[in-house]
Formats: sequence, structure tokens, C-alpha cells
Amino acid sequence: MIELSDGNRLTHFMSSVWKFLAFGSIFALLALSVTGPLSADGCYICSPGSSEACKHYCRYRGDDDWENRKKCQNAGCDIAGTASCPSGGNYQVCYVMDTLHLLAMRYGILLNSVSP
Repeated sequence: MIELSDGNRLTHFMSSVWKFLAFGSIFALLALSVTGPLSADGCYICSPGSSEACKHYCRYRGDDDWENRKKCQNAGCDIAGTASCPSGGNYQVCYVMDTLHLLAMRYGILLNSVSP
């Protein structure tokens, strides 16, 4: 049987701690990447004749309600329907969110505790 000296016990303990921290970090990163943003964003389809800024879509935050429709109409979108927001760069999308949520969306920050 092999006995561990005090130096070997410390090395074994530190190795175990590093493995635990590495596993915990990987688990935390995976949990954060799977959940993604929890905010409810949607888009209205803008019909031809809408303003140049809202040529194709108008993005809003929250529910599909009269307030968000009015915000998009005031931004120049003639609403033709609802859709999921496009991810391609060949669409003109205007945003009717406040500055805080625009910056959070730009930098990928979750703002679950902040109301829109």
C-alpha cells in the first residue's frame, strides 16, 4: 500500500480543488448559454411605403399590444402583421425600445429585473 506524505496530500487536494472549479465553471457557462436572453422581443412586418428607417420590420419589447403598435406606427412603420425578428443583415429594422434596453441588447446583457 502506498502512503501519501504531507506534500503529496496537499498536491492531491489542490488537484481536486482545481478539477472542481473547472467543472463548476464549465457547468455555469453551459447553463448561461442554454438559457439565453429571457426578454420578450418581437417584430412587426412593415408594409411597402413605410419610412426608410422601418423599411421591413419594427422591433419592440414586451407584448403585442396597442402601446407597442403605436410606437412602431410613430416610428414610420405601416404594420402589415407580426413575425419573428430577422437575424440577417439585409433587412432594415427599426427599434422602439428605450436606450437602456437597446444598449443591453447590443452588448448581450440580460435585464430581467428592469421593466421596459
